[in-house]
Amino acid sequence: MHAELHQRLKTLDSDGAWEMPDDFDWSRALKEVVRHQPQIERLTGLPLTLDDQVQDASFFCELHHSARNPLPGGGVEKVPLLAIRFSTFDRMFTIYGRNVEESECPPGVIDYLTKQGYKYVALADLRTPYDGKATRGTGGWTWFTRFFDFL
Repeated sequence: MHAELHQRLKTLDSDGAWEMPDDFDWSRALKEVVRHQPQIERLTGLPLTLDDQVQDASFFCELHHSARNPLPGGGVEKVPLLAIRFSTFDRMFTIYGRNVEESECPPGVIDYLTKQGYKYVALADLRTPYDGKATRGTGGWTWFTRFFDFL
């Protein structure tokens, strides 16, 4: 992880405000993502589903295109082929999915969202072990866990 990004993540970190900073406006943030969804769908060429039913997490929504995979013994699991996840912190977003790496990200998505004031953080950087302010209950965490996952 680049030193400047690492310092930014450590500055955003606190030992207490896990899910969101005090000034986070969920309704406003969600409306903004919904407003950008049609343009992101045009850029990806994919219909995206909005998942805003998120609790106990450091992110508030995700736009994703998923496949259904049958499970042995019955049942089906959803596997994200492309997912754009939005953190409750610092207008950050990341992109992940099956076989999606930064170089395979649909052209223009990162540029478009960055121009809208969002801050892209590569998944590879977020996989770095968490070394932030909290020490209890964070064993095995990565920076993805801290700012983009269920807690």
